[in-house]
Amino acid sequence: MIWQVWADIAIGLAIPAITIVLYYRRHIQRKHLWLMIWGFAVGSTWEFAFYFLGDTVHTMKVVWPMPIITLHLWHTFWDAGLFIIGYWLCLLILTAPDCCTRFRWIELTIMWLWGVGQAFIVELLGNGVIWEYRVQSWNPVWITLGEQGYTILPQLIWSIAPIVYYLGFVRINQRFQPQNESLKNASVENS
Repeated sequence: MIWQVWADIAIGLAIPAITIVLYYRRHIQRKHLWLMIWGFAVGSTWEFAFYFLGDTVHTMKVVWPMPIITLHLWHTFWDAGLFIIGYWLCLLILTAPDCCTRFRWIELTIMWLWGVGQAFIVELLGNGVIWEYRVQSWNPVWITLGEQGYTILPQLIWSIAPIVYYLGFVRINQRFQPQNESLKNASVENS
């Protein structure tokens, strides 16, 4: 078996494990768990659709060492982690303490560029090695590099998914914002 399969599995398992450890060690807040769950939910829309559609969408180029549903489960965790990296990029680039607490075009742009860019890199690394998308009338090849064709479906998904994720992300952050404001107000009143 090729190393990419084991890396795929290891990272897919590590993302939720690291998230849980960070939460219980109080390095991340409850809202970060919800942001990860939201990323999992968004990613599951296409990952499990691919599972149920089976070989009509893509084929495996390697023998997967576990039941095939685990591939889609691990990739859903991957998706959640990739969405969180988009958030980290917003924090890093914008250095705003209220990052992603209300709609801002710049935040959406950062998350969208990250989503589309990483999707292309993932396809370069995995398509034709671990999996391959079937060319269909609704999923044509949009670019060929070497002898490997890359279909439009993954790029379309990751053109829409960051928008959906960001809009839900802002709502989740807003949900936790009043708690933070009431804590700040309480500490000011006690001073």
